[in-house]
Amino acid sequence: MFNSMKKVVQSVEKTWQHLASHAEQGNAWDNETNLYKRGILMNAQILSDRVDVDTKIEALKKIGHLAYTGGPEASKSAGKYIHLVLEILNNIENPRALRIQAVRSVSEICKGHRDNIDSFVRNGGISSITDNLGSTTDPRMTRWCIYTLVTSSVNNLAILRALSGVPDLPNLLRKTVGLSWNGWECNYATILLTLLGYKDETDKQS
Repeated sequence: MFNSMKKVVQSVEKTWQHLASHAEQGNAWDNETNLYKRGILMNAQILSDRVDVDTKIEALKKIGHLAYTGGPEASKSAGKYIHLVLEILNNIENPRALRIQAVRSVSEICKGHRDNIDSFVRNGGISSITDNLGSTTDPRMTRWCIYTLVTSSVNNLAILRALSGVPDLPNLLRKTVGLSWNGWECNYATILLTLLGYKDETDKQS
């Protein structure tokens, strides 16, 4: 436990040292009065720089949370970095924890924001998420990929049509219905199957 707390403290210290170095040069968030957008800009800068993995994970986490809780303007600001978050997800050389956090952040950036969902699609987000869903053996990645597909496809017929054309996605979702969804609001594999038109099948499995 002590070692874990020590790592968190070290990560925070590195973040502030990093931001301080940018402050000496001037930065994009100097005149931003919206604290949510300011936080997003600061943490997006961290993603673009060479920092340790824990610091990047924390930056991704903050961007997602600030986008989701900060209202439309904050969400719009975070949407400008979807391409960067997807690049982190798609780089299989990145640590698994970093890539999982990237998926989580995408789900928060896209949730309830039409323009960000459009950006997600333009930047190849559908194939990024479905490819990772099909290749991962980590249940955490599986659950977050499915949740992201749900949040981006609700009330979006274009994405639902695109997902309907993904080979083997229904079969893959059927296998993940049985995952433990404890701690989640719903079984999102069942929800996505329903959205794709497989409601009768999910009724039989429930």
